[in-house]
Amino acid sequence: QFYRRFGFAENKGRSRDLSVSDGMIRQPVEASSKRLGMATSERDAPRATIRQPIAHITGEEIAPPNTDVRTLRRSAEQWYEANLAGTREPSAALGRDVGFPNGRKAISTSGNPDKLRAFAGLRDLIAKGELLGSKPDARGEKNVKAWHYLGGVVEIDGRPVELSVTVREDNNGDLYYNHVVRSAEE
Repeated sequence: QFYRRFGFAENKGRSRDLSVSDGMIRQPVEASSKRLGMATSERDAPRATIRQPIAHITGEEIAPPNTDVRTLRRSAEQWYEANLAGTREPSAALGRDVGFPNGRKAISTSGNPDKLRAFAGLRDLIAKGELLGSKPDARGEKNVKAWHYLGGVVEIDGRPVELSVTVREDNNGDLYYNHVVRSAEE
């Protein structure tokens, strides 16, 4: 039971790996995540099939063009706190509201200007985004029941940018977002 929390499985039966003599084995994280259909990078995330933009933003809602990333990050945090933090948006695809908790992690870890500017289209993505898939939590994270993936194209200053949102469902059934940005040309 203890080792299963860390992704180990018994090495027996039909799935036995005869190249390993150990009683328990674990696939590398990258391989097991892909096998389960979980995104391990932006390129691995499920993709939307609807190509029409679900939102049109200028790209200047967060900060003026040519703003350096550090300033853009600060502006995105301020915009998020003023417009999204502590609110909820009904998702047609999930049939429930998705909450916007503290956004500092997504903001502070991003160096991608599109990702930072895309916060202005996040409400539309949650409300109108296509359900790309759902998976029960297989990583053993505390208070995580499942992961849901929403996606769609948002037009930023006339340029299509594909956004996918990872929505975390906690053990109480509440939904919270975490987003990933990928350009539609990739």
